[in-house]
Amino acid sequence: MGNELKVRAWRLAGIGEFLHVSNFEHPTSNAFHQSLALCFVDHGAFNVRHCGVNYSVGKGLLLVAQSGETTSCEDFEGKSKHREFHCAPKALETIAEETGERFTGGRIFQSPFICDESLCRPFLRFHADMDSKPTAIESSSLLREFVGKMILRYGNRPATTLKVGNERWAVKRVKDCLESRYTENLTLEELARIANLSPFHLIRVFRKEVGLPPHAYQTRLRLNHAKALLAQAATIREAALNAGFFDQSHFTHHFRKVFGYPPGVHLKGLASDAQYFEDRQKRFAR
Repeated sequence: MGNELKVRAWRLAGIGEFLHVSNFEHPTSNAFHQSLALCFVDHGAFNVRHCGVNYSVGKGLLLVAQSGETTSCEDFEGKSKHREFHCAPKALETIAEETGERFTGGRIFQSPFICDESLCRPFLRFHADMDSKPTAIESSSLLREFVGKMILRYGNRPATTLKVGNERWAVKRVKDCLESRYTENLTLEELARIANLSPFHLIRVFRKEVGLPPHAYQTRLRLNHAKALLAQAATIREAALNAGFFDQSHFTHHFRKVFGYPPGVHLKGLASDAQYFEDRQKRFAR
């Protein structure tokens, strides 16, 4: 059972397709890519034929295929494990335009392979985050942060240093919106219109000014509200839904990610507080 081929695949509208493949060892014929396709090799080694040229690839490498290119794989040394992301064509075009990259559906990156730890690790986080029920603003922000970072570092144009000037007022308007509407399922595009900035530029100036991208700031606001509700004797499910999370598991995922432990542990800590215990007894005595 442990050596069987395993494939987990999911799609996010407007973002693209994701795959997590384990125990893979079968040759593949020419795959034609209609947009940016990324493959990170977690384990194993094999040969890749990319646009007519053979390459040997192995653990820790990020493979990059672009629109109009073909790839095939063969000569596997044991079973491999890898993660893929196939970007939606329109999303790639939009992000390229927002970064100022010249894009006409052709090549953005010059090299088919990237062995850059500072980019490979963000890809793994991006891939994992996209498998944790991201909200609309989360998925759009995470896509722009990762793909935008790739374009700025490996695109045809040199990266520019970000300077925050009049955008501080734009950031303040977005913060005010998030603080008053944090339970709503806002989109990055809606916040960008409020700021009068492109979505990609908003993420960059917001992170530089606040220390977090907009979606993460909204999540912190939701978590703080949920913690306040828990302190008022709400159940975990009640706190999750009233703070704007999809469900209890979505809330638990983010709570653990930010605080390092699940909300149930937090509740046990609250239970040691006499006032909390008294409030909870009154509530369930009604």
